[in-house]
Amino acid sequence: MISVFLIAELNSPRWGKKIENILLKNKIDKRIVTSPNISNSRENSLRALVLGEFRGYGKKDGLFDDIDEVISWKKVLLESEDFKKIKYIDYDYWNELSGKTGFVVDGAKNVKKGMEIFNVSNKQYWQILEHVKNGGKFPSLILLSDKTGGLKLLEGHVRLTGYLLDNKNIGPLEVIVGFKS
Repeated sequence: MISVFLIAELNSPRWGKKIENILLKNKIDKRIVTSPNISNSRENSLRALVLGEFRGYGKKDGLFDDIDEVISWKKVLLESEDFKKIKYIDYDYWNELSGKTGFVVDGAKNVKKGMEIFNVSNKQYWQILEHVKNGGKFPSLILLSDKTGGLKLLEGHVRLTGYLLDNKNIGPLEVIVGFKS
């Protein structure tokens, strides 16, 4: 999960520079993110350190404030029906984009309608869709499952919104899901 999270965010125009700065500050070779060896415990520790500084992983802080409740991470294949259950994290932008429902499918519907939140362009979502239509690939989405079977995005909000702009291009899709107790 940590490796996939970091590579996805490293390639993000919004977050990539921040990760690069953390790597530089800690004198960590960028290749532990771009070419990870997940069987190497030292590399795994370094990646955890980077994700801790970047998003609060292992510190019960930021995006990972409830991560200690996760028992296991598994690769799961989602079908088109599963996407109706996925919610964004609780954050102003995503709440507004979804029309306060929290559901990613509603966010995609609002993007299709031309709704822009906080004067932020929707161009990024359409670029994602175009990339996928042209055969492009992205790192796996990362989600958290709750006891009721609901799913919350941890990483990949922009990508999933873009994927859902065209339901013909979604599913089955392999994702990483953290299951809680």
